[in-house]
Amino acid sequence: MFELPASFVFTTQNQGVNDALDSDVDVATGKTTCINLVLGDTDLTWDAGIYQLSGLGDKVWNDLNKNGIQDNNESGVQNVIVKLYDCNNIFLTQTTTDVNGNYSFSNLTPGDYYVVFTLPSGYVFSPKDQGGNDTLDSDADATTGRTVCTTITSGETDLTWDAGIYETPESTDIEVVKTVSNTNPQNGDQFTYTITATNHGPVDATSVKVADILPAGLIYIGSSSSNGSLYNYTTGIWNVGNLANSASATLTITVEVNLGNCQSIDLGTAEGYNLFVFEDLNQPSADTEGKAAIGGNAYFANYSIGDKLAANSGDVLIVGGHLEYVSGGVFNGNVVYGTSSNLPRYSVSIINGTVRQDNIIDFDAAEVYLKSLSASLSAYPANGTVVNDWNNLILTGTDPFLNVFNVSGSELSNAWGTTINVPNGAVVLLNIDGQSIDWNGGLFVNGTAISNVLYNFYEAKNMLVQGIDVRGTLLAPHADLNFPAGVINGQVIVKSMTGSGQFNNSMFTGNIPCSGSIVNYATLSFSSPSDNNSNNNESFAGVTIGDGQGNAGGGNSGGSNNTNDWVPAGSFGLTEVVWSIAADLSGNLLAGTAGGHLYKSPDGGVNWTLINQGMTIGFIWDIAVHPNGTIVIGTEQGIFSTADNGSNWSGPLGGYVYDMRAVEIDPNTGDIYAAAWGFGIFKSVNNGTSWSKVNNGLTSLIVNSITIDNHGRVFAGTFGGGVFVSQNAGSSWTKSNLGYDFVWALATTSTDIVYAATYGKGVYRSADNGNTWEELNSGLTAEHVYSVAVNANDEVYVSTWTGGVYKLMGVTPSAPGNISTTTSLIWSAVGMNGYGISALMVDKNASMIYAGGTGGTIYKKREDGNFTDVNNELEVPAEFNLSQNYPNPFNPSTSIEFGIREAGQYSLLVYNIIGEQVAELVNGELNAGRHQVHFDANRLSSGIYIYKLVGNKVNITRKMILMK
Repeated sequence: MFELPASFVFTTQNQGVNDALDSDVDVATGKTTCINLVLGDTDLTWDAGIYQLSGLGDKVWNDLNKNGIQDNNESGVQNVIVKLYDCNNIFLTQTTTDVNGNYSFSNLTPGDYYVVFTLPSGYVFSPKDQGGNDTLDSDADATTGRTVCTTITSGETDLTWDAGIYETPESTDIEVVKTVSNTNPQNGDQFTYTITATNHGPVDATSVKVADILPAGLIYIGSSSSNGSLYNYTTGIWNVGNLANSASATLTITVEVNLGNCQSIDLGTAEGYNLFVFEDLNQPSADTEGKAAIGGNAYFANYSIGDKLAANSGDVLIVGGHLEYVSGGVFNGNVVYGTSSNLPRYSVSIINGTVRQDNIIDFDAAEVYLKSLSASLSAYPANGTVVNDWNNLILTGTDPFLNVFNVSGSELSNAWGTTINVPNGAVVLLNIDGQSIDWNGGLFVNGTAISNVLYNFYEAKNMLVQGIDVRGTLLAPHADLNFPAGVINGQVIVKSMTGSGQFNNSMFTGNIPCSGSIVNYATLSFSSPSDNNSNNNESFAGVTIGDGQGNAGGGNSGGSNNTNDWVPAGSFGLTEVVWSIAADLSGNLLAGTAGGHLYKSPDGGVNWTLINQGMTIGFIWDIAVHPNGTIVIGTEQGIFSTADNGSNWSGPLGGYVYDMRAVEIDPNTGDIYAAAWGFGIFKSVNNGTSWSKVNNGLTSLIVNSITIDNHGRVFAGTFGGGVFVSQNAGSSWTKSNLGYDFVWALATTSTDIVYAATYGKGVYRSADNGNTWEELNSGLTAEHVYSVAVNANDEVYVSTWTGGVYKLMGVTPSAPGNISTTTSLIWSAVGMNGYGISALMVDKNASMIYAGGTGGTIYKKREDGNFTDVNNELEVPAEFNLSQNYPNPFNPSTSIEFGIREAGQYSLLVYNIIGEQVAELVNGELNAGRHQVHFDANRLSSGIYIYKLVGNKVNITRKMILMK
């Protein structure tokens, strides 16, 4: 038995495997275990380790002169909470300061520690590390109250860790209220928003700013304020100015509804970021595979960012406030911080990038936009079912486009697991209510890709996510997220975040069309003195937009509708979606639906007959006709065929019960190719009797489309892997360098030009067998393209769900006032916008276009005589439009195309992200027609820029990225 000297304690017993070196005594009694010695034994292995306990502490004082140094006349502050952590960020204990402001932590095991001081109400921290005397200066971070880590040795008591605080000036209380003059406007109507900012005191406020970003679908007309202050509709900032105690100011904003300006929702500034946080972030470990943007202060340790990005990805980590990066690495790009940083630091690697101080994201504007988006999404009507099966949530949707679910936050918090079942390729929107969320347990997404799933926590303020693999993107713009463990495979957008969870880089690519319900937020952006009541700093107003006939509207194209040129050619019921259209060898029309029905019409759509009675399938994704007349269909349950016009069916062919999304038949050999979602490509050389997998070299097995050119080359479009090409009838495949991975449809011309319709990036084409591709999106206002068709003259048509049907046309502007005389290819809208078109077919014999989609109706339009002759009339668009610049991102130059529907005075302007005009590309009289301008940004720095077309009856903006 060992007896301890004063102030010592025993070390832990039996550590390691060497009895000659470890301590053998019980830490409580000082006794060893019993030993047995026989005559002549000498055992010298019974030893004891002891050490002295340590401590740390000091004082919190009232820093009257606010200089961060303790002066003789400055007394301590009582009852301040001080928390002790180890340097792995594990909370250990806490204490409070005594009547003299002193505190201490005693009986500590030697090791690494830091403390966090909790500010009393009405105080702020003094500046840190002022002067050269650690016993007198303040050691607390002025923002977080945290000290740096320190090492306490055996027997040491370090009494130098203090904090200076001082009383803040009186704060203000600014209330923001927003109202709308008409909650049910029609498309084309004008209405006004009214924003009132009131200072409830107790002191006067100066430099007050309110942010209000107008959402897509609304065009700014004008504004006025009660105090003469100005509203900048580009940045969304109302500079209210000074507000005396109890005073108010009002702003009215007049807007015009134009749903043609909105095709699909996007995540605004957060687009492209794996992690996007408005305020502060604290992550002591884990990693973010993609880009991260934090508006406030950020703390990282044992952390990597951007390791799954491509090389030279630009700015990878962006922090608006102070960046504290203790250890880890940033890969494939740059680090940008706002106010201050501890970088560079030897323990933090910046791989293939630089560190700089800059301000490139307006986080206040982003927060307002994303709050408005979240609220607008919450108003989307549900079309899926939610069943709570003994605390297991089962969500089922059958819509091939968009499945919306309303989920109770309390049910989600109490659930053991959640399962989502939807068709492959469909989009999932979960609107989850409730202010407090505790999300854990199992989560299974069956059918679609996780890049098509969006979880919208539109009310959440406090979120705990742990022990879960979240598959999809999380939008929670009001939430403080605690994410201690788990993984999120998607984008994360929150107010603030803490924890050690991991973020995997999967961007949201789903197509959610703009709705007739628009919610617009206004929020306090700045006030001096600062505002002390965040509960009344923001307000929103919602409108439900009709189509002019008393019906709720949806997204529409920026191009002409020309619906009068189209006539119905058959209707199968509102619950069906026409997904595929073809013609058999006799010219009979065939139409397959999401609903599982196949219809035939012998007279161009006047009469239709159901020809697959009794088949228990849900989706007919594709129709192909063999040279011998056999009709082959791809369904979610495999391939089926009929040789007698539907009287008898065979299938599933080959016994493969897979989701067969595309069927293509080689016209020269009769070989059948079938694309299976998740299982690659199958081929039959004997009319479907037997099948074989042909996946050699096909690294992405989610195949969505197939086309075959005149030389037998087979092209496969995949959802997540781009385009693959086979030169040998499917024996092997090579990936083509398309540049975008989500492909929905393919088609070829008689000259072997291949067109790829993508899910999120418009249309590409290749004239060299897929070796190189060019992007063709001028005039195309929707980027999710569902179908592409080519007629006998090699004219190309595409359909978009929200934007209708477009035809590719050559344009050669030549009249005075046009900027460019270079011939270019431009998509011309030919109607059906807002009809949810998913299927196109060109009847080559009758020169007729057929289009089908939601609502179960097929429409047709004769090709000749109904299109604008753009070479003679300069392709005058029916609506104003502003195309996405190309290329984008760019370095240092890019081209911008736009359409003017009537002659007049117009400007094309470029702004940086904080609203400063940096370029004037056009300013003058322009003729009606399509125009193109070249923008050289050689003198500008990398970042996000806004370009805007303004003039008589038009105000359209888009964003572009300069990446040097």
